[in-house]
Order: sequence, then C-alpha cells, then structure tokens
Amino acid sequence: MCVCCLCCFYISQIASAQTSAQTYTLEFHSPAASSTTEGYSAEATVDGFFDTGWSSTVPGASITWDIDIGPNQILPTLDPNQYYVYKIYLGWTNNWRNDLQSYQLSTRTASDTSFSLATNFESLISSATAGNTLSLDDNGVIDSTQPSIFSSNNRHTLHLAIDDPIESLKLTALAQGWESQPFILTECNGIVQVMTVPEPSAYALLLGLVTCVAIAYKKRINQ
Repeated sequence: MCVCCLCCFYISQIASAQTSAQTYTLEFHSPAASSTTEGYSAEATVDGFFDTGWSSTVPGASITWDIDIGPNQILPTLDPNQYYVYKIYLGWTNNWRNDLQSYQLSTRTASDTSFSLATNFESLISSATAGNTLSLDDNGVIDSTQPSIFSSNNRHTLHLAIDDPIESLKLTALAQGWESQPFILTECNGIVQVMTVPEPSAYALLLGLVTCVAIAYKKRINQ
C-alpha cells in the first residue's frame, strides 16, 4: 500500500471512531409554556403540522420539555474519552416571517438542581433553502440572520455536546419573527449519539503519515 493510500486509510479510521454506530431517538414529553399566543398551544409544538404549535408575543417567554430516549433504549455509560451529542431539530411554520430571530436553550440533567444555559454547541445549521445563518454569542444567545422571503418550512439543527444525559430542555424566545410577526414553533425533535475523542497517539500517527506524504511529494517534484 502506498503512503498516500495508507494515510487516507488512517484518516478514515479516525473519522469513523468519532461516533458510535448507535443512534438514540429523543422523545419530548409534557411541553409546558410560560406564555402562549391565542390560537397556539404548547401541546401542539411537536406534532409537525404547519401553522400550529407554540407561539408567544411575550419577551422572554419559554417552553420546557421532559426528554426521554426511544422505547427499550438506555444510553451507555461514557468512557473517559467520550461525550454525548444531542442533535436538536427545531421546525418553524411554513411562513418565513414566523422564524424566531433570537433564542436560548437551557438544559437540566439528573445532577442539576436548576436549568443551565447551553453554550457548548458543535454546530448550528439552518435549512439550506432558508438562505440564512445561525450564530452563538458569549451569552449563549442563538441569533438568526433573515431567511429568504421565498423559503418555507425552515429548520434549525443544533448539535450540543454534553457529558450527562439531558432530562429537560428549555427554549427561551428573545426576539419575535421577521417583520414584527410572532414566531411559530411547529416541531421539536432530535437524536443523541455517543462521540469518542481519538487517542493522542492516533493524531501523532496521522501527523507522521502526512509528513511522509509531504516528503515523498517534494522528492518527486525535485526529480
């Protein structure tokens, strides 16, 4: 096997070691909202139907869910080099004006006595068709740029890294939808996976292989 092929092989092995093969489905139960807009309810939030769900015009309004994983599933105990990644999907109504501009997520685990602001996000992704971007500031505020006026049924995908299973999740709305329209959250679901951090020796091996490839390439150029 050539050095390049060997390098590619080890890169693929390290990448595959990042996550376990098992994916656990998250179940959101008993939604409780601090405030709702007339015509919308917390109970309708996770049903997936457009123009129904949770909506509020009260600044700082929040909604809380209890979280379980799918039936007959138990999250494995983490090894020292592992952590959980919760992939939370938030779905917005079919009108781009009702996407939430700004919000925060908070979590509560079995070891928590109260909610803690979620800040350790690996990525924040908006729908490809929405044409907008999500960003996180130092205060744990997730901000959205304005979606395309031609987009609809937008979704935010949030990858949250955490060391303990989440028992409750809270979303706090900070800014309304676009053009002074109230936001409408139509769906909230997700999955959780166990991620593994490769051992330092794996990175050292990869660095050595990359160095060998660079030297071989340089020699070929000089010939």
